[in-house]
Amino acid sequence: MEPERIAMPEIFSQPLHSQKPETFEVARQLPPARTIFPVLLFYCCLIAFTYLSACGFPRLLDQIDGQYAGAAREMISNHHWLVPTQNGVPRLRKPPLTYWLEIISFQSLGLNEFAARLPVSLATLGWFIAVGLLAYECSRDKLSSVASSVILATFFGTFQFSHLVMPELLFALLLTCSFWLLIRLAKKNETADRLSPELVFLWIVMALGVLCKGAHGLLLPIGILAVAAWLRPTLRPVFWRIILSKTGWLIFAALVCPWYLAIEHHYPGFILDQFGNEQANMLIGRRWPVDGAHLPLLGFWLEQLAVLFPWTFLIPGAVVASCRFLKSGQRVSSDTLLLSLWFFIYAAAITFANLQDYYLVICLPLVAIWLAWSFTQNLRQLFTSFLPGSLLILSGAVGISLGSQQIAPFFHAQKGALASEMAVTSVATAFADLAGAVSRSLTIGLLLFGSCAVIAGITLIVLRRHRRIALLILPPFVLIICILGLLEEVVLQDYLSSGSIASAINRNSDPNTLIVSKGSISDRTSLYFYLNRKICWLEGDPNQEYVTRRYGKGEDLYLSTSDLRKAWYSPQKVYLILDHASLSSICKELQLDPNKLRVLITTPTDLVIANGG
Repeated sequence: MEPERIAMPEIFSQPLHSQKPETFEVARQLPPARTIFPVLLFYCCLIAFTYLSACGFPRLLDQIDGQYAGAAREMISNHHWLVPTQNGVPRLRKPPLTYWLEIISFQSLGLNEFAARLPVSLATLGWFIAVGLLAYECSRDKLSSVASSVILATFFGTFQFSHLVMPELLFALLLTCSFWLLIRLAKKNETADRLSPELVFLWIVMALGVLCKGAHGLLLPIGILAVAAWLRPTLRPVFWRIILSKTGWLIFAALVCPWYLAIEHHYPGFILDQFGNEQANMLIGRRWPVDGAHLPLLGFWLEQLAVLFPWTFLIPGAVVASCRFLKSGQRVSSDTLLLSLWFFIYAAAITFANLQDYYLVICLPLVAIWLAWSFTQNLRQLFTSFLPGSLLILSGAVGISLGSQQIAPFFHAQKGALASEMAVTSVATAFADLAGAVSRSLTIGLLLFGSCAVIAGITLIVLRRHRRIALLILPPFVLIICILGLLEEVVLQDYLSSGSIASAINRNSDPNTLIVSKGSISDRTSLYFYLNRKICWLEGDPNQEYVTRRYGKGEDLYLSTSDLRKAWYSPQKVYLILDHASLSSICKELQLDPNKLRVLITTPTDLVIANGG
């Protein structure tokens, strides 16, 4: 039986002489595949170079980076790979695979930013390859497959997310591999008792997914296949073949169970908390306690348009092509059904979760494959050139307009706020100088972005006869703006990272120094990587970590205001890290004169004050 394929347009499925005259005219206007394909391969090399070379910049950021890189650094220093620890407290919110990869990278390349981001970048590049393989398995068209990878790599959000030290990109790679293997299994007409390589690798990949993010590494591919099998009876044999595979379950258990059982042995109740509170409750927005701010549903979906930039502007054409395909009455293939269910089931599942901007990253391959498919359809120039080109020009005009405005007053307003906090004059002066440099950098960045967007938009419109021209124009444009964004992050790294604070404290402290950070344990997480001392928390919630709320381990790291006041007036040296807005209230609580503070270091967002110890 001929395996099902995603329905491809006539220009690929029929010989050229059998096409209708109008179809031939469209095909003649398309740049030949032999011309585009080498260019896309060159873009792939350029993408790999850009992603890898950007790993070392800027400093690790607060909020996410330090949680994984800092825990891995601590595991190395403790010679303990089993239990991830952060600030000496077991951090069991996520399984260990990401931490292990970070450890391998650090031990190979040293403790630095490049080594911290390299595992994520390598996983991201592997993800691009896996998406190309998935697209090829569905279409058997090399050009569409490579185009899918290039489109995914040149979503603006892909580059930004790949620059964060977190497990999402590795999980996206593993999930993409799972669906690639599922589709290969569905196309093989094999008996249920045969153990094929695809089946073995599928169970290995799902096990690694569970060690990366949790139970949904198994539940997502199996659950989506179950729904697809219910809708499409031809998929039921492959579903039962996977579910009833004793060897598969043994492989899965051998890879997954040892770590979970070992942690359960050390901290009884962990498995229930992990799969209950951390995963099931997180999915429905009921995790306790709530950790950090979360996006509203509308804001989340609007932000995804920015994540997909500039390919967002080609979505209307893809929608038109999809509607045309559905109206034609053609049967939707099993491949298309599986991929569509992947997107819609996951999108529906996260609707009630505590949304973060990166939650939809595992569905980006589906958007990329969809957009690449739309390039094979006979769309009007309105959707392939005029609309995306016009919107790019409009985006560029907005960027140029913003860049032409005086941005400096925004930063000087912060300076005024700082002065109202009665900070030291020299500190305020230094901050004002930094703000001016940041203002100039942002202005230049916006002007360059706007100019590039206008040029790209005009080029799309001028070369509108070539229906695939966006595949040639948009990738280099995105790489340019990604590099511009990276340079801006380097300029703004003191706004985004606590690395400079850690350096100052490391130079001026000793093992007996008490270091206190005001806020949540999820704030200033880059301190976990850069700081060589333990941190205590003022106004932090000790219930955030399971081991602390269940067994009390690390409770002594959470200080009350009275604890801090007692330490502040003791002979012990104390450093307090806080944001500028909290300075007045801290001065009142500790009965300090704002004009006589000992300021160790200040950044645009935070400062460190010292007692007389």
